[in-house]
Amino acid sequence: MVLEPKEKGGEVTLQQRENPCIVVDVGADNVCTINNIRMLLKGPNKDANPKSFHVDMEFEKQANEKCMKEFFAHKPEDLYCIILLRSGILKMNGCTLSLE
Repeated sequence: MVLEPKEKGGEVTLQQRENPCIVVDVGADNVCTINNIRMLLKGPNKDANPKSFHVDMEFEKQANEKCMKEFFAHKPEDLYCIILLRSGILKMNGCTLSLE
């Protein structure tokens, strides 16, 4: 699967506030290629409710199995990310990723 602007040299911007701009779920060993697309994640307003940014997890200073299990126990949809890769291989060319 290939995602790219319809016209050569055209511009496409995908913008989200809290959810991923793109969720890739193409199955193992399948490839999704994204060419020349700008993705912008605005994120929620921190000043609105600072406690909403606190996640009740205690990560250890070094990555280990316990730390990774704790991280992956949470729903990926609850994480702030521009692209969520559920399955497959993601290739990106000439893309711009921005966080605000």
